[in-house]
Amino acid sequence: MPALVDADSDDHVALAVSHNNEVYFTYKTKSQSSSGVGIGLYKRSASGSWQNFKVSEGGGWTRPAVIVDASNDEVYVFWTEESSPERGQYRKAQIGNESDLQTATIVDLFDEDNYNNISVPAHKVNSATGLLVAAENLSQNEVWSAFADLTGSATYDPPEA
Repeated sequence: MPALVDADSDDHVALAVSHNNEVYFTYKTKSQSSSGVGIGLYKRSASGSWQNFKVSEGGGWTRPAVIVDASNDEVYVFWTEESSPERGQYRKAQIGNESDLQTATIVDLFDEDNYNNISVPAHKVNSATGLLVAAENLSQNEVWSAFADLTGSATYDPPEA
C-alpha cells in the first residue's frame, strides 16, 4: 500500500471489500484550511493497483466508514462532523467512478447533536436488506442504530435524549 501522504495521524480509518475483490480504505485527512479536516479513500483493485480519491475537504468531517452495495455496484463513505451539529452523513458513487465522490450529493443520515463514531458493520448490503448504521450518543452513553434504505430519501432520527 502506498504511504498516506495526506492522512491525519489518528485512528480514524475503516475498510471494506467489494464483491469484485476491491479493497476500500477510508481515512481522515489533514486540515487544508482552518475550516477542518476531510475524508480520503484509497481503493485497491483486484489486480493490486492503488488509487487515492478525495471524498471531502475542509468541513470538519471525521470518523469515516465505508461499505459496498453489491446489488447496485456502489460504494458509500460515511462520516460524522466534529462540531455541532454532529450529523451523520454520506456520499456514494458507482464502483469505477470513485472520483465522483468529491462532488456527489451529501446525504444526511441523521441530523442530531452529540453523536459520533459512526459505524457500518460488514454485512450483505443491497436494496432488499438496507444498510445497518450505528453511531455513539456521547451525552446519553448509548448506541443508535437503524437499517437505512439505499435511496437517500430518508433521514433517520436517533432516539430522543
